[in-house]
Amino acid sequence: MKKAISLFLALVVLVSVFAGLGITAYAADAQALWVDPVNGSDSAAGTQVAPFQTIEKAKAAAAALSAGGDVTVWLHGGTYRVSNAITFTSADSGKNGHVITYKAVSGEVPVISGGTPITGWTIYDAQKNIYVADVPAAAVNSRQFYVDGEHQTRAMTEQSPTDWTLFGTKGYMSPAVTTQEANEYLVLDLGKVRSVNYLTAYSSIQADKNGRAAGFPQDFTVETSEDGTAWTVQCEQTGYESPVVATAATFNFAPAQARYIKLNATKLGTASRTNPGRYMLAISELETGLKTGSNTDLSEVVVDYDTNLMTAVEVLGHNENHDWNWLNQTGYGSANLFDNNPDTVVTTGGYYRQQIEVEGVYPWLSTNISQNGQNAEIAAIRIAVDAINQPVDFTIEISQSNDPGNTDWTIVHSETAFDWSQSRSAVFIFSPCEAKKVRLHATKIANGEETPGTESDDGKEYALRVAEFAAFAPKSGSSEPAEIDYTTNLLHPGCVEGIFHNNPNKESYNYDEVGTFPLDALVDGNSSAYSFITSKPYQPEWLLGNGGSLSPWVEVRLSDNGSAVQLGAVRVAVRPRVVPNDFEIQTSVDGVTWKTVVNEDNYDWSEEKTAAMFTFQPLQATRLRFVAHNLEKLVEDESYYFQLSELEAYGVAQTISVDTSNDLLKPGCVSPIYQINGGALQDYTNYTYPLNNLVDDDVQTFISSDSLLRPWLAANGGELAPWVDVSVTDDGTAVTVGGVQISIQETYNKPVDFSILASEDGQNWTTCRQLKGYEWGETTSRLFTFAPVSASKLRIQVRDLDGQQEGLPLYFRLTELEAYAPTDFIDIGRVIYVQVSSSETCTPSGIAALHDNSDKTYAAEHAINGMYYDNLEHLGYAVPESFGLKNFKNTADIEINILRWWQHRIFRNSGVSADGTEIYLDTDWLTSLQSTAYSDRITWIENAYEFIDQPGEWYLNRSESKLYYKPDGSMDGKSATLPVTEQLLVFEGTENITFDGVKFEDTSWLTPNEIGYNDAQSGTYAQHNGVWGDVPGAIETHAAKNITITNSELRNLGIGGIRIGNGSSDCAITNSAIHDISSSGIFIGNNTGHNHGYCDPGTDVTGVVVRNNYITRTGLDIFGSSAICALYTSDTVIDHNEVCYTTYTGISLGWGWDWKNAPCSGNNTVSNNYIHDTGKTIHDGGSFYSLGLQEGTKVFGNYLHHHSDGLYDKDGGLYTDEGSTGMELYNNVVGDGVYWWQKIWTTNIKDCYWHDNFYSVNRSWDSGVNIRQENNTYVEGGDFSQYPAAQAIINNAGLTDPSVKDGVRMGIAEKHNVTLMQYPDGEAYYFEKPAGLLTFTIPSQIGNTQYDKLAHTANILMPESTDRTSLAGNFTMAPGFTCDKASGSRQNFTSPVVYTFTDGTDTIAWTVTVTCDVTADGPLVGTETTLDAAIAARSDWTQEPAEAENGGALFTPAKSFSAYIGDRIANDAILEFDVQSVLDGNDWTGYALRMQDPYSTLGTMYHIVFKQDAIELQKWVNGNRTMLIGTIEGYNPVYGDVENKFYTSDIRHSIKTGAIDVPTGVCLFLYIDGNKVFDVIDADDPITNDGFFGMYPMTHDMTLLPFSNIDTSPKPDPDPDPDPAPEPKPILPILPSGGQSAWKNPYQDVTDSSSYYEAVCYVTEKGLMNGTSASTFSPDAAMTRAMMVTILWRMEKEPAALKSNFTDLTADWYRTAVDWAAETGVVNGVGNRKFAPNATLSLEQLITILYRYAENKGYNVSKSASLDSFTDGSAVSAYARPAMQWAVGMNFLSGNTLTPGAPASRAQIAQVLMLFCKAYIK
Repeated sequence: MKKAISLFLALVVLVSVFAGLGITAYAADAQALWVDPVNGSDSAAGTQVAPFQTIEKAKAAAAALSAGGDVTVWLHGGTYRVSNAITFTSADSGKNGHVITYKAVSGEVPVISGGTPITGWTIYDAQKNIYVADVPAAAVNSRQFYVDGEHQTRAMTEQSPTDWTLFGTKGYMSPAVTTQEANEYLVLDLGKVRSVNYLTAYSSIQADKNGRAAGFPQDFTVETSEDGTAWTVQCEQTGYESPVVATAATFNFAPAQARYIKLNATKLGTASRTNPGRYMLAISELETGLKTGSNTDLSEVVVDYDTNLMTAVEVLGHNENHDWNWLNQTGYGSANLFDNNPDTVVTTGGYYRQQIEVEGVYPWLSTNISQNGQNAEIAAIRIAVDAINQPVDFTIEISQSNDPGNTDWTIVHSETAFDWSQSRSAVFIFSPCEAKKVRLHATKIANGEETPGTESDDGKEYALRVAEFAAFAPKSGSSEPAEIDYTTNLLHPGCVEGIFHNNPNKESYNYDEVGTFPLDALVDGNSSAYSFITSKPYQPEWLLGNGGSLSPWVEVRLSDNGSAVQLGAVRVAVRPRVVPNDFEIQTSVDGVTWKTVVNEDNYDWSEEKTAAMFTFQPLQATRLRFVAHNLEKLVEDESYYFQLSELEAYGVAQTISVDTSNDLLKPGCVSPIYQINGGALQDYTNYTYPLNNLVDDDVQTFISSDSLLRPWLAANGGELAPWVDVSVTDDGTAVTVGGVQISIQETYNKPVDFSILASEDGQNWTTCRQLKGYEWGETTSRLFTFAPVSASKLRIQVRDLDGQQEGLPLYFRLTELEAYAPTDFIDIGRVIYVQVSSSETCTPSGIAALHDNSDKTYAAEHAINGMYYDNLEHLGYAVPESFGLKNFKNTADIEINILRWWQHRIFRNSGVSADGTEIYLDTDWLTSLQSTAYSDRITWIENAYEFIDQPGEWYLNRSESKLYYKPDGSMDGKSATLPVTEQLLVFEGTENITFDGVKFEDTSWLTPNEIGYNDAQSGTYAQHNGVWGDVPGAIETHAAKNITITNSELRNLGIGGIRIGNGSSDCAITNSAIHDISSSGIFIGNNTGHNHGYCDPGTDVTGVVVRNNYITRTGLDIFGSSAICALYTSDTVIDHNEVCYTTYTGISLGWGWDWKNAPCSGNNTVSNNYIHDTGKTIHDGGSFYSLGLQEGTKVFGNYLHHHSDGLYDKDGGLYTDEGSTGMELYNNVVGDGVYWWQKIWTTNIKDCYWHDNFYSVNRSWDSGVNIRQENNTYVEGGDFSQYPAAQAIINNAGLTDPSVKDGVRMGIAEKHNVTLMQYPDGEAYYFEKPAGLLTFTIPSQIGNTQYDKLAHTANILMPESTDRTSLAGNFTMAPGFTCDKASGSRQNFTSPVVYTFTDGTDTIAWTVTVTCDVTADGPLVGTETTLDAAIAARSDWTQEPAEAENGGALFTPAKSFSAYIGDRIANDAILEFDVQSVLDGNDWTGYALRMQDPYSTLGTMYHIVFKQDAIELQKWVNGNRTMLIGTIEGYNPVYGDVENKFYTSDIRHSIKTGAIDVPTGVCLFLYIDGNKVFDVIDADDPITNDGFFGMYPMTHDMTLLPFSNIDTSPKPDPDPDPDPAPEPKPILPILPSGGQSAWKNPYQDVTDSSSYYEAVCYVTEKGLMNGTSASTFSPDAAMTRAMMVTILWRMEKEPAALKSNFTDLTADWYRTAVDWAAETGVVNGVGNRKFAPNATLSLEQLITILYRYAENKGYNVSKSASLDSFTDGSAVSAYARPAMQWAVGMNFLSGNTLTPGAPASRAQIAQVLMLFCKAYIK
């Protein structure tokens, strides 16, 4: 008892201690750990009083504890920042089935964040309120930015760049000719002589009729030339088989010196399949260069092949002690190597295997190349081999040692599996180096010699056998002198690795213990004696120059990423106390092998000369060393230190081609010579020499400054740097400049340190070239080129001069200055510049073709523009100059976003032209794309500083590590965060882990930075390698089990939210809020490589529960992301979640586009979810969407409404897509705001059961097989409360605990709050611009008005006889707009009429064009053309038909379609042929006119379709269908429907048809057996090119037969005296003036005192209503729905209409009226495709029909009044409430009661009609 009391007292004391520390006391628990990110420490014990600091630390401890029971890891509030994901492996699992729960301490919120705070904000642009802050390196690639916990918008264009146009390539294609034995060639100009050893030709994507690449030559040569005149054939091909489309064919040859390389075709390839019977040369891309065993570009190495450096063979075998050679045997002497005879060889003895070695040593052939024991420079080796025993794995090695037994060999080239089949001689070029010896070291031999009796396994012996071995030096003086680019120092802080000396292990010898001499002092731009690096002290005798062994060096990196750069100069500044007087400058590519580029002995430094520039032959390098062999004291009392003040490294200047034929500078353009002297601007011109001397084309005249002394100049410590400016243009406009020619005096006053600068405005200057220590040599005139710049002025500024005339001062003098524009080129990073030559002789810097196609889409230049395959229909976009792209701070980060109907694609750019008028796309990325999306236009552009114009927009400039942001207000008090990691938690094979009460936030996803984003729907995307990828989750599992995330919040994640990945099971996500996610909220299962129907059971995801989660605002940055996406998964439950405000599908279930066996899918449940306001930007989805096999899956209890807009894609509430099989969908409620309530999309959807669902949108699509539909109820108006079962579903759906929504921002994301319109020429969308006009109609028009909201045009078709001189155009406008013309006013439409709309801010001019229909009542006008020749030439069809009886051609459904490619059909052809086919049920057959691609099933064409009950006319453009005639689900026809009265099944018919050009478009007509079926004009963007004829035997055989002119048309007798046409009777006569009617009341049941007398009088007089008999009106009788619709139809003058889908229209008298009302939206029907024409019309139905009619007419229906004054106002149905409020507001209804559901009496209807007409029809 005492012990218990003591323990109790101890606990009391402990609790009081906790309270004093502010710690909540928890019951003592040995199974608990504690983590505190603020006060914890990972060296602590993990207890409540001594918590860990990180979750990482707690993992192992928790796992160990779990062996004895469940473990709770208590997480204190605060931010747990992670720079990499916290990864849980199997070792971190809960053991023995016990669970480890990472749980928030009560009342506290632990936050796991992948972000870093961004602070230090300063105002950057006060006028625009843009701030800037520095970004740490870890966050510099982030694609997301969060402020005060809100996702901010990456800077983007708010309007789509609709005026950016695609430009692109089809590669080169010569004109098609009829002769194959024709000569065509392409010649590349490499700019100067280079080394080349291959030509790669990429075949066209266009196929010939055999499916091979079109236009690839069959006979051709590859030739080279140094001068463009004398050509050497390097490779010859005869009968070359045309390759597969879009493949590369490489033709190798021995390295040759060439400036020009020619592909010379003497026998052409077959033309593309659209040019049958013709031939051409078609090449997508040509590529040349020098292929080596390394990645180094060696094309600049020019070799001297005239002299063989080899002198003698030293070793042939293994080593000096074991030669194993046959040199002494007859016929194998060493002279064989040098006799230029490939048939004589040297050889070792034989070995028993290909990997030839003895005692672990492989044989080699080594030779001496030194002269008098000195090193020789070497750049290439030529090896010739025998037909047998050829080395295939080998290295070429060099040595600088004379020691016969040396082991100091350096590999300069290596080969693996070298192919000798094309030539037994090969040249191997490598970076020039010095050597005394060279050897061929072989490790594998091929083609061994058959040797009977040998011990080898394969009966062969192998030897190192060589026929020729030659070494060559680089050709001195062969390269043009390199121009050094002094503009950019390659070295920067952080690149210095240290000071070392050659003790073992590269010992560091820095003197920097106290930080006084930081390494960055070497590269800080300060050359003073007080900024330097230093070693520790040396003794003189230690140094190599004094007989010691040490040579200290400083080593620097030339690039951050280890890539090689071109290096040509190094500047060294020393400290004038102790200087290195014997030194070397060395470079290295690999950090192991070093090349000396500068070697100085006793260099003359002094206190005056402390810096020097050293230039050398440019070379590739990744590292640089300055090595000191000896030191000299300039100040005697100094110790011996190795010290340097500054080191600079410079590359080679860019060389481009400029147009030297046109000097941009003209007299009068030269400014005086100025300098800054003492801080003041000083004119320093010597006016003895006129300024125009600089541009007078006379090198004997010059301009001059006044006298100068060298110490005054800036390069020598002075402050003077005189300059001269010239104006490039007269008017100050900027032009593109690429080079200047500077001429100087012969001997004196030479500028040696000077710059060329450019400016657009004369104020801000950009350095184009900077020259230091420039050597003019013997020349007095030099051309300096540079990257093209936009400039109105140029400046030459001098910092140092040389060549002072004895006894005279210096002068800044120039004799001549010229400026040139660059030639048109694209530098593609190879050895080629692009310029089209107009002559047949190749000129410098270009490519020439013998015949350059007149169609510049196929011009020669396209064969070297970096675009490999012409299926990529564009290289980039042409940008209007007004966009100002050339002035952007940084264009490298710009990304292009394209939204299509079901895709969001992000393209990186690969460059912008100098003038900003072209932006190029990342072609590496484009080569992986496989659909027509690449002709798409742009939706928006993002990620540039210049796009920041809205509060909340930001831009991260990665190159300068700065973040720019425009807040709403100031940045004071704001918290800003950039992500540094992609993921937060990763579970790999982990089990039994729960996170409870944790907030997860602040991640990014970096993959789009590298490859863009090629959307494949729902968080899957295509990668460069063709493999499909998945957007990762911030929390992700792989092969994990029982992982739970509960009571948590996931927000601001730049990636997916949670991904339950492959092989995971029994995981749960519950009671959590998931919002503001860049991709999907929850992703379950895998897609197994985007497989179409199968999955790997080993990666199955099972038993996942997703319950009571609030998921909103997903797809913030990756628009094609579903809120919840479950792919291949089984036994998964998605229940009681609320999903809203998403860009794409709400809940997506399944994968695989077929019903085939997918064992990973099925038995899933989607239940009781509330899904609304989804599909805001991307289509082809639904509130709920399924795909693939789903046996046993149930979808029930869900309430869904408002998905998408139905404008461009007909999305569904419940959408089952391809292969959705075995599902049961029941007890769901689908409300308003969806297009289809039910969408069963294709015939491979099978065996589903739909029952007991409720819906308020009466549209469905059912193409499935064995689909049961039972008891599904249409609720007109969406008032589900009248159905208790429906209301119960609604009440139960959604969150069981709504508190998970607390604190979550509601509503659509601002970025998604846009209206998207579809470009008229493709599938991409653009942001809707203010339009002004909403609708425009003209009475009696044919079909619907065709709008182009981008071009602001409206096209209307009228009957043929219409008088267009006075037509009334009725229009409606957007709120706030006015128009310069009144709606209904009459205009002359014989020419287009412009209507101008404005709202005070935007002014939009709409052009309305009215054309009249043209019929063929008279004779057809055209050229009668039969298909008899096509029928006979069966081989000229894309799918060859069989021979049929009666001389016909038989086409079968197995081949689906076939086009005749023997010839194109002319645009005036009246085609005549006979055809016969079977039509049963849903069968259809047909034919096509004007096919643009005869191999494309649905490309661009007119398609005529025969069905059993109808004939259709369809127009297809790039795969997009327009119904001209015929109604199919989802499409409204332009010309209505045509019944099939003449095409009878299985009967021969004679067809006359065609597509003939007429002034207003294309006239399309069809006659069957002499009977006209249709004759219409396609005036809305018709197909104007001629094309091919195609047959479509889709469901039955079709037989095409010779034309027999069957004619069954009726032949009426002529009428000798026809009656004149009656006068048309107006339907609504105008009342006599004064409003008095002359009507005499015939009705006995209507008296003068009747309250409705006036109304009955009005409607009878106007012809709106008739009596029920000659003497009765029956005012109390009811009226049917059909009667009311017919009244309105008659008011509209009885227009024609499209056939509606109502199935209960049985009487002809109202059929067209109802069709019209359905087409115009006046009525919707009562559900289940019923209209109920004979049902009694209720009052609210009457008012609703009139209201919709008024809306359709464009009348003002804005008046509205409350229904509260009526005693039964609350009884009005929800659907009718707006209409009833309008009617009360218009005083159409009055009194105390409405009785809205009661039948409307005829008197009541007459009263309302009268008031309506008086209000609107004056």
